[in-house]
Amino acid sequence: MSKMIAGITSSPYSHVGVVKRIEDKDGAVYLQLVEFREGLFGGGGRAIDLERVVAADSGRIDVYRFSNVFIDCVFNAEDREIKTELRNFDGHRVVRNLERLTGLPYSWKTIICIYAWKIPVLRCFLRCLKKGYTEDCIDNYRLSRFVCSTAVDYAFRLAGFPLVQNKNTNYVDPSDVSRSSNLHYLFTLTK
Repeated sequence: MSKMIAGITSSPYSHVGVVKRIEDKDGAVYLQLVEFREGLFGGGGRAIDLERVVAADSGRIDVYRFSNVFIDCVFNAEDREIKTELRNFDGHRVVRNLERLTGLPYSWKTIICIYAWKIPVLRCFLRCLKKGYTEDCIDNYRLSRFVCSTAVDYAFRLAGFPLVQNKNTNYVDPSDVSRSSNLHYLFTLTK
């Protein structure tokens, strides 16, 4: 599945998740990966020890970080000026949003729609067939079918920090997330 996703998106990335830092009562720190994962029997949203994931996929996991400050550009029609607003990034809010989705099933239907969306003829068909599905429904929480990239984009947007500009959350794939101007590559995890 990973090779198919990477091939269709012309990207080395086929999966995306968010890491959460957990400190226990003794002061020990653990890292947990919150993700949506396909599975033989359905899969879905889950939280898993990051160390286990790195042991299984060492050298294949790139770590990116969101900018500490988020810049919003807002056009004021009265003044006819563009104003910039700076906000500090709230990673805890993003993680909480994604954690609320754990336990939901993985949506194979969403995977099919994401990749059908890349073919112009099928995109027209999808718009006619499921008009409501192509609408961005974040503000009233109507999105309910997720895969890894749509869940992560949804969690960031819901917190007020959009990752992918000018693309509906229902159609965001891992390559879109990796190209976000708000994310910066840090390093690759190894054992």
